[in-house]
Amino acid sequence: MSRLFALITQDVVDVSFVILNPDATEKVVAQLREGIGVGWYEKDVLHSVKLVGSDPKGVWRLAETIHSKIVLFHARRKTVGEAEAINTHPFTYKNYMFIHGGTLRDWKKLEQALKPQWKEKIKGETDSERLFYFLLQNAEGDLKQGLKKAVEEVKKLTSYDYLNFILSDGKSLYAYSSGERSLYYWKGKVEEELCCTSVTENIAVRSRGLVGKTAVVVAGQKFQMEGWKGFKGFLQVTPDLGIELF
Repeated sequence: MSRLFALITQDVVDVSFVILNPDATEKVVAQLREGIGVGWYEKDVLHSVKLVGSDPKGVWRLAETIHSKIVLFHARRKTVGEAEAINTHPFTYKNYMFIHGGTLRDWKKLEQALKPQWKEKIKGETDSERLFYFLLQNAEGDLKQGLKKAVEEVKKLTSYDYLNFILSDGKSLYAYSSGERSLYYWKGKVEEELCCTSVTENIAVRSRGLVGKTAVVVAGQKFQMEGWKGFKGFLQVTPDLGIELF
């Protein structure tokens, strides 16, 4: 998978994460040692699994089948915070889950800007977790407008190499790309078994249940399907798979 990957459909479908080369477990673990994680919803209940490559047996848990309308996946390349499960994406709170790409250089300013009720929720060491709560703090009420306001404030408070993220509230997907490193989206009817493969992370995501159904994928790289589009700024995918750039 790319570092950031999200899938949304209108129907509950099966999604499996598969190790591409199961005979090379040590190599796979080395590639994933900084943390991989997946989040999804079952009957509106948010679930997540976070694994660090120091446990060679741990990677196999991602091969289990997930049944959901929304799935987020993240492969971490650590810059802030150690390679521990507590620092691994997705970060979750109530019905929200969040994955982030890029490094915020002045991330402590975000923490200082958090209200006490949000600051006390921080468990790990990452800039990403602080960004997550800063977004939610500003998004109380109108999520879409709150996210726009939050990103404007982030740009005033911090600097970064690039700023990409994907957030779900359990119904819609919201993605943002600052443009320095593109995010892409694809919408279409799946004609055969979906298989998005990344040699870099040595993992593929597959779904047989999507055959004949429409899906939207948002990711940090293009996969084999035709029709990928890059975007800068915000993208929303609604429960009926409508797409809005804002």
